[in-house]
Amino acid sequence: MTPTIGRQQLDSKTRYSIRQRAGLCVKCGVHPAKPSRTRCVDCLELERRRTAARAAGIRAHGLVLYAGHCPTCYLGKTHGKPTCDWCVGMKARRQAAREAL
Repeated sequence: MTPTIGRQQLDSKTRYSIRQRAGLCVKCGVHPAKPSRTRCVDCLELERRRTAARAAGIRAHGLVLYAGHCPTCYLGKTHGKPTCDWCVGMKARRQAAREAL
């Protein structure tokens, strides 16, 4: 059976390489990829929006964008503790959310 770009179930690496060699967007596989890129204009725009929304959310919580830590922990001003109380609480909330799934 020959792999196709359509609806067949392929593993992600195979699908990526087939789409890339065909000059299609590696994300959607429908539109041609933008020159010197692997994604089409529409998928690039969606990724930009997702990234901007994620960055805005991180900044809104007072976190350092590139590290994902609060400024206190990132700068090491936790008075001898490995992390501040806020980050300990965040870690507990994330863990509880994972366990709830």
